[in-house]
Amino acid sequence: MIDVRALTFCLCACLLAVAACGDGSDATPSPSPTPDFETSAASAAPGVPLAVGDLTSDWSQAAEGDVGLTQNVDLPEGCNIFDLNVAFPGAFVRASGPALRGPEGAQVTSYAAIYRTADDAQHAIDGTREILGRCQDDYKSAVEKIADDALTALGVNLGFLSSIDVTLDELPQSTADGSVFYRLEAKVNLPGDDLHYTLDATVVRVGRVVAADTYYAAGEGGAPADGDITAALVRSAADAEGALPR
Repeated sequence: MIDVRALTFCLCACLLAVAACGDGSDATPSPSPTPDFETSAASAAPGVPLAVGDLTSDWSQAAEGDVGLTQNVDLPEGCNIFDLNVAFPGAFVRASGPALRGPEGAQVTSYAAIYRTADDAQHAIDGTREILGRCQDDYKSAVEKIADDALTALGVNLGFLSSIDVTLDELPQSTADGSVFYRLEAKVNLPGDDLHYTLDATVVRVGRVVAADTYYAAGEGGAPADGDITAALVRSAADAEGALPR
């Protein structure tokens, strides 16, 4: 089986872009945060992304230096999601969690942002459809290039009998106050060896807290444990919302 981990990393990054970016439009100005809110939000945000203890014993934290989501891809400025300021527009505070490794090569990374109001948080989630439409072709092209480069580095050249097919869809899912769920599937068609990769990205909102997780697995149809992981993320988001002043 050909190792295309670079494809994995690009899938994760691109899905986060689609799932977490808002539309960049101006909403009604939000009230200035109070000192209590500032302190509480800064303290609560780092606890929202998932850690090993939030999952089953089959999961472990990636080794130091195994950053995973830092592949360089050429994306337009408005689609550059390697900066959390872009991924969570207008958030008061943002946080990212460690890369986690699970059974059979599954990978999870999670992120969080706290907004001044629940309306601001929902506005950021609602804007994902605009970013999906505007950047979808760019994300697909980036995935294809990363996969092609990774295969080339392994001495596998995509000839006329080979291809890379990438699909990106929003799927129905209902969790917490507001949520979106995207699935990116990549199929590398090689003579005698078709490879499938699936990445599910979920963004949920609990009050003023927005949390996102990306779950990668080899194969088709998504990861069956993703619901449990998203449930854990909702719980941590709820804990953070409960720690914020009313």
